Amino acid sequence: MRDAERILALSPRQPLNVQRVLRISGFAGRGEMPNSTQIQAVKVGSLNVGTMSGKVREVVDLMERRKLEVLCLQETRWRGNKARELGRGFKLFYSGADGRGRNGIGIILSPNHKKNVISVSRNNNRIMLIKLIIGNTIINIMSVHTPQVGCNDEEKDKFWKDQDSVCTEIPDVETALIAGDFNGHVGERNLVIECVHGRYGSGAVNPNREQLIDFTVAYDLAILNTLFKKKDYDTYESGGQETQLDYILYKRSEMRKKL
Repeated sequence: MRDAERILALSPRQPLNVQRVLRISGFAGRGEMPNSTQIQAVKVGSLNVGTMSGKVREVVDLMERRKLEVLCLQETRWRGNKARELGRGFKLFYSGADGRGRNGIGIILSPNHKKNVISVSRNNNRIMLIKLIIGNTIINIMSVHTPQVGCNDEEKDKFWKDQDSVCTEIPDVETALIAGDFNGHVGERNLVIECVHGRYGSGAVNPNREQLIDFTVAYDLAILNTLFKKKDYDTYESGGQETQLDYILYKRSEMRKKL
């Protein structure tokens, strides 16, 4: 299971204080000849930033300090569907907040990878996808923010239907990584779902957990955070209760081939 330690989802409670690395063979910049014997580390993180207003410099500092090359953001709360240079070569692609300034999603790319963008799909203020070509590999990186448990069923059902629609459009020959705030407590080890859920979960489950597990099973994804032991399992704290809500999902078949 140690291969899964190369990716870790993070949140405001863990302000990028620990990183893991996703390693995919043949990674090189656009126009470079990939070396099949070379493996380049690509660091990927996820952060519910609360708002990007007033935090641009802080987020860029964090990415530089931790050498992150891809950072999926939730709750950016910026309106519009745009791309913006953040300084020092980092570029944010974002899908804007709703009419009341809520939600908003984004993906920041490092100077090395922003030139590798093939396309950007902004589904709504909770789901967006960037398709990158890196060497001879096409990878779809998706940033997501699942509705909270208290949201109505219609809103939650729409999110998962939209998520399904985006995932079904990804060709089998391409790989995909989904990172974000899933607002789901997947709990500790469960033998029934251990194919997608490892032995290192956190706390009690909540209603959003079932939809997350169903989704990972349907698309043969692993919840990577649950596959290795961590110093701190919790990424969210409220009312004295701590739990984990942020996850990175990755194809189980691709883990065997490329991690």
